[in-house]
Amino acid sequence: MTVRRAKALLSLLGLAALLSCDSPQISWLWKTFEHPTYRFTVRVPRGWTIKRDGLLGSAVAFLASDEDPLYRANANIVVELWKDNKSLDTLADQAVQHLTFLMNDYELLSRAPTRLGNLRAIELRGRYRGPEGLRILRTVIGLSEDTYYIA
Repeated sequence: MTVRRAKALLSLLGLAALLSCDSPQISWLWKTFEHPTYRFTVRVPRGWTIKRDGLLGSAVAFLASDEDPLYRANANIVVELWKDNKSLDTLADQAVQHLTFLMNDYELLSRAPTRLGNLRAIELRGRYRGPEGLRILRTVIGLSEDTYYIA
């Protein structure tokens, strides 16, 4: 391989690495949405559509372009007042129960503590059977003093 080809290959690999991450240097790939009522802020890919008062009771839904006829990548955020003083672990247990009921052959793969913005949260990764085969579903549950968020 010539030096010129090696440099070109390294440049392409560098560009691919930049495009595959959420980097401030490529902010033009993202747009920011702030919910007017709940005041949370989310960055999503620039080409995605934003629908307020979204699906299944969500406060907002973010939908990828509909190029794929079988599956449309999406993210939904549900915001609820935290009235019952349930723990974050209890909310995660309930989320698993709901997902098991709603999703065909849902199986929990992992459960781990994480952050949702500045909130403590739990991330659930599960698998379910969609019309096109097995799909991975990621659910993050965050808790503030008086509100919980499910993304």
